[in-house]
Amino acid sequence: TATLNQAAVDIKPKEIQLLKLLISHPSQVLSRAQILDALYGENEAPFDRVVDVYINNLRKKLALTCIHTVKGVGYKYEETR
Repeated sequence: TATLNQAAVDIKPKEIQLLKLLISHPSQVLSRAQILDALYGENEAPFDRVVDVYINNLRKKLALTCIHTVKGVGYKYEETR
C-alpha cells in the first residue's frame, strides 16, 4: 500500500515494479515489450495492453502526472517542475 493525502491506496506489486522501472530510466521511452520483459520475463508475458491498465491505475491511484505516453512507442517518466 501507499498513501496519498494521508489515505491508504492499494497498489498491486506489478504496478510498483512498473513505477520503479520507469523511475529508474528517467526521460527514456520504454516500449510495452520492454516493460513486459522487465515485469514478467519471456516465459510469462500477458497481453501487451496490461501495461496500459497498470499505467492507468497508477495515474488514477496516485494522481501521477509524471508518466507520459509516447504515442505508438510506449511510456516514459519525467519529473514535472
